[in-house]
Amino acid sequence: MSNENIVPQPDFKSDSSEVIGYKNKTVDPCYSVSFMKKDANYTDLVELKITHAAVASAHSKLHPDTIHRWLYLTGLKFVEKVDEFKTLVITSKDVADGQLINHWSQLNSSNVNK
Repeated sequence: MSNENIVPQPDFKSDSSEVIGYKNKTVDPCYSVSFMKKDANYTDLVELKITHAAVASAHSKLHPDTIHRWLYLTGLKFVEKVDEFKTLVITSKDVADGQLINHWSQLNSSNVNK
């Protein structure tokens, strides 16, 4: 049986369909999307989070209704450059006018052995 039969349909797909994304349930004061490479093993790439405070900040110009799509589109720019699975957290100092203003490598992160 292939992994496609046990992996749920993704919430997001890249144009090439090689990188897929899933909205995560809120378990902390963050919105988040998990990125996977659609290969034989569905390799985990990154979990990208943004704090509720960052979204609520007037200078972020982000909205809760569209934040998961914004996270996915933002993460697509760099997820395949990350050398090992990480959780990256965007805070209010990292975003302005609807854009990530700090380089992804400068985001708060934690490495998780998968």
